[in-house]
Amino acid sequence: MQSAIEPFITDLYNRNEYISAITIISASHNSILYQTDNWDISADFQNIISTWNSQGGSIEVQGIRYMALQNTPERLVCTNIKGQGHIIAAKDGNIIGVAYFLPDADIGSCYTDFARVIMEINRQIGNQV
Repeated sequence: MQSAIEPFITDLYNRNEYISAITIISASHNSILYQTDNWDISADFQNIISTWNSQGGSIEVQGIRYMALQNTPERLVCTNIKGQGHIIAAKDGNIIGVAYFLPDADIGSCYTDFARVIMEINRQIGNQV
C-alpha cells in the first residue's frame, strides 16, 4: 500500500513547502496505512478521530494541544495558539489524512492542497483498504 501512496505524498511535498508530516489512515479498518518518517502519531490518531467525530474543540498530537478552527465531517483544521503549527485532517471515502503544517502556513490553501491529495489517494486505493 505504501508504494501506491508515496507518489501522491511526493507530489504534495513538491507543491506545498509548508507541509512537514503526513499520516494516511484507512477509515474502515481504523488503521494507519502510511506515515512519513519524521513523525509517529500511532498513539494519537484514535483520539484525533474520536475528537473529530464528536466535534470536540481541541486535539493533542505528540503532547502539543491544537485548537479546532473548523470541524466538519470532511475536515478538521486546528492550530496551536502558541505558534507551534497546524494540524489538518481531511476525509474522502475510505481515506483519512492527517498532516502537520509549519507555523507560517496559510491553512486555507494548505487544506485545499491536502484535501485534493486525499481525494486522489481515495480514488486510487480507497476501495482496497
